[in-house]
Amino acid sequence: MKGLRVLFVVPARSGYTGASIAALNIALGLAKLGVQVHVATTRPPSKHLGLLKRLREAGVHLHVGSFNPPGALYWAYLAYLAFRELASLRPRVVHPHLPKVAAIVLPMSILFRAARVMTVEGDPVHEAFGASLHRRLLLRALWELSQRLAQALLPCSSWLAEVLKRRSPGLEGKLYPTPNPIDYERFSSADGSRLRRKLGLDGPVVFTAARLDKVKGVDLLIEAAAKLLRRGLKASFLVAGEGPSRRELEDLALKLGVADRFFLLGFREDVEELTAACDIAVLPSRYEPFGMPAAEAGACGKPVVVSATGGLREVVVDGVTGLFFRPNDADDLARALAELLMDPELRRRMGEAGRLRVSKLFTPEAVARRVLKVYFSKAAVMPR
Repeated sequence: MKGLRVLFVVPARSGYTGASIAALNIALGLAKLGVQVHVATTRPPSKHLGLLKRLREAGVHLHVGSFNPPGALYWAYLAYLAFRELASLRPRVVHPHLPKVAAIVLPMSILFRAARVMTVEGDPVHEAFGASLHRRLLLRALWELSQRLAQALLPCSSWLAEVLKRRSPGLEGKLYPTPNPIDYERFSSADGSRLRRKLGLDGPVVFTAARLDKVKGVDLLIEAAAKLLRRGLKASFLVAGEGPSRRELEDLALKLGVADRFFLLGFREDVEELTAACDIAVLPSRYEPFGMPAAEAGACGKPVVVSATGGLREVVVDGVTGLFFRPNDADDLARALAELLMDPELRRRMGEAGRLRVSKLFTPEAVARRVLKVYFSKAAVMPR
């Protein structure tokens, strides 16, 4: 494998997003399988420096730019870094994870005769919903360019592959559904006992890691919490994440009388400890192409309640590793949470089943093996 050089180009202007973390976890898995992996990026905020350290320790070659220019200059600088590494390394494969990055790096890859593989992290039409006309047109153009230049597309779920196929039937031969990996070692070894003591948590804990905006459904969790507490089912509800809906969600928790049991913790660097500290993890999303926190909860041995939408149905097995609820239905969410809150043995069984499933399907090495098959398929590695 050491003869195979792969280049990832990962933006980090304001920190690594979920798509970028997925890319870095694939890089981690490939390095552990003996592939020569290179990552071109810029210096991230301090909260993500630990991730770069783990990548170095695993043998990933990091090429970190020295600064983060403002605005459009950032993307010009990232393009420079990508060109520099392409010219120096001559990788066999270039693997971007975002259309904006792909539109920069894939044309260069043709020049250097590198194979062009792109992971797709979301529905390009849905991702542009609500944006200004100018931004929608830009996102559409970036997607059209990147999907035409890529020789293989890796949607992060089979659900997303079907969405892309319906929108663009000509893509069918390029699509290789491949789940996002998680940092299994980090989550499976996490201990939440210290954090429970620190936060003063003395009963069942329900936890979600989610951006605070409408699509993530945290408002549904607040409504479900109110229904459960009215039924006398005492629990604490924790949310790790930031976003534009924070004030609205705080007001809703006050209005429904659950502010003393529902805690918006903001961005947390200890999300693995929070996941390990909970009794039930939940993803109440209205739209979710994959759902990495659901897999991370499985790695911690926690049962997961998810809306039956998108890629979440491929991460969680209903009745085995967790429970589904009808999307956008707070009553059904409360029903699923109540079932688990009232049955500790069911929580234990589902958590153990979830840990086994995640260890087989969603570790960096397990996903990297699937990615390697794409690299070596007829759609990928080009002869030199």
